[in-house]
Amino acid sequence: MSQLVEKIVADLRANGVPLDDAGDGWFALRGDTGAPAAFVHLTDDAVARYRDSMSDEDVDGAFGPGVTADEARHRLTLIHLEETLESGTGGVRYVIPDGGDLRVFGDAASLPTLPPGDYEWHSTPR
Repeated sequence: MSQLVEKIVADLRANGVPLDDAGDGWFALRGDTGAPAAFVHLTDDAVARYRDSMSDEDVDGAFGPGVTADEARHRLTLIHLEETLESGTGGVRYVIPDGGDLRVFGDAASLPTLPPGDYEWHSTPR
């Protein structure tokens, strides 16, 4: 896992978001039953593009005058991911950062083509 993704995941976990590493850039949000309620695919490139889509004007003053634009982008990314992961109304969701958007899919069959990998869910973080 890269530094950028590590920081995002660590900060989400510190905020109380129960994320488990599911392999190949996928992270599972544990639901009330312990089973995954959502999956999010995080790569350095995708997270960087999402953060970079926020202009200085978008983030200026969002968290007060002492917060840099880069830190504001990071905090807004956390907020957007957390809201998207926890806003589902039922069923498993799949979330993928795509440029300036967080795309949400209702089932694995509707996901864009992903690189080959061993995608699996673990009930405890690895």
